[in-house]
Amino acid sequence: MNSSLGALIASVKSLQIITHLSLMPIIVPANAQIFFGFIFTVVTFDPVDMQGPVEEYFDLKQADGVELADNFV
Repeated sequence: MNSSLGALIASVKSLQIITHLSLMPIIVPANAQIFFGFIFTVVTFDPVDMQGPVEEYFDLKQADGVELADNFV
């Protein structure tokens, strides 16, 4: 169990390094950009969208007459 978990964490760490390559100003082919998009969801530990269930669980609603700034949407 411990060795398999260690291998999983090591692979995620190496994927994090690979996804940081997209921050460099180099030309990347479209198929590589699509691949990085899929890998990025794994590396950020966000493979499942949780926005809907969280809003339903906490019963979040926007207050009437309150305008939020664009960076909070």
